[in-house]
Amino acid sequence: LARAAIEGRSDDTAEVVHNRLQVFDEATRPLIEYYRSRGLLHVVDADQSEEAVTEAILATLGSLAS
Repeated sequence: LARAAIEGRSDDTAEVVHNRLQVFDEATRPLIEYYRSRGLLHVVDADQSEEAVTEAILATLGSLAS
């Protein structure tokens, strides 16, 4: 919503953003479950610094290559 205000986008309302997030969830949840059920989903906590996320991704990729 802050970006909408900065860019002057009156079409970006709380309702529109909520709908976008709901559609995203509905579209991606089946993929998440598909890969999780096959043991192919690797979750990285992205709620940390950029460097920590990068390290976690690289560590996960490194463990897969072993």
